[in-house]
Amino acid sequence: MPTLLCRPPTHHEQALQDSVRRIDPQWTRTGFPCSLWQDLPSPDALFGAALSLIELPPDSRLARALSKALLTSSEFPSYLSKPVNFTREQLALVCRTLLRVDPQFDARLASALSGDSFETDAAGVLHVLAVLDGLSSGGRLAMALSRLQRNGSSAIASKAALMFGRRVSNPLWVERQMGVKDARTRANVIETLWGVNSAEARKSLRAALHDPHQRVVGNALVGLHLLGDPEVAGRLREMAAHPDSHFRAAAAWAMGRTGDRSHVESLRAALDDSNAGVRASAAHALAVFPPEPVPAPEQGQVAAEVVEAADAPSPAVLEAEAGVPEPAKDDMADDDFAFRLDGSFMRGRWRR
Repeated sequence: MPTLLCRPPTHHEQALQDSVRRIDPQWTRTGFPCSLWQDLPSPDALFGAALSLIELPPDSRLARALSKALLTSSEFPSYLSKPVNFTREQLALVCRTLLRVDPQFDARLASALSGDSFETDAAGVLHVLAVLDGLSSGGRLAMALSRLQRNGSSAIASKAALMFGRRVSNPLWVERQMGVKDARTRANVIETLWGVNSAEARKSLRAALHDPHQRVVGNALVGLHLLGDPEVAGRLREMAAHPDSHFRAAAAWAMGRTGDRSHVESLRAALDDSNAGVRASAAHALAVFPPEPVPAPEQGQVAAEVVEAADAPSPAVLEAEAGVPEPAKDDMADDDFAFRLDGSFMRGRWRR
């Protein structure tokens, strides 16, 4: 039976299973007591033991009690954030399951990430944010994401800005964020405008074309392409000839994102660029392009091919002219084969 641990329990986790199985009802309100893991370096083995006893789906009384005890343990979010404990797919399964027990779990987990007392590295926070981004929609995470945008890590702040902008449509917020120093954050803010067809979004995208960072400009051009701006193709070709190789690489990337095959020649030319980054970006863009459509034959050509096929002799006539002997007739007549709807057949006549 699969469990929420998503793997076999370790020796330490197995040793703690009996203690966890004898759960005190009070733990569902206060979390697991420190006395259960005071002799261990961390409560990770305790949490692993509890998860190993939660069978999927977690419909038993024990599973729900253990889930509530985990959800009320202050150290549990830190345990979830460690990539060594769960892959992204496994963490998504754990979070979806716990949301059945606590519908506010996603917001509470995001709030824990943004708290001053949360102890984990940037990789752990990004690990959880990537899962929450695909798990929780709407503005439920907005408050926590707003705090994370002030995080000292550029990677965390920019990821939080990207998630916030996708959930909260606020032109004033976009304008304010475009004034931050971190280029990654500005680029992610512009990405949140992709597909947003409004006058404010167009204004912000066009203003971003003058940003000093190539990634911001590239994202702005992709956003304008999605809105059908006819000037994008020309701007991309100009950017592909930029003296700065970073801008040329960003132009190649943006050409690939548009999927516009009119850029194929520019990308092929970029394969001979003096900069390795530009060449790699152009090669990747060409690789992700959809295959070139095969032109449909003209109507007159199709008609001629049909006439030619009609005039051609049948295979039976060709075999007779070549002296090919007729194959031996099967003992079973054709109508003795009954074809099923799944494509198989059986011998014997249909019963009426």
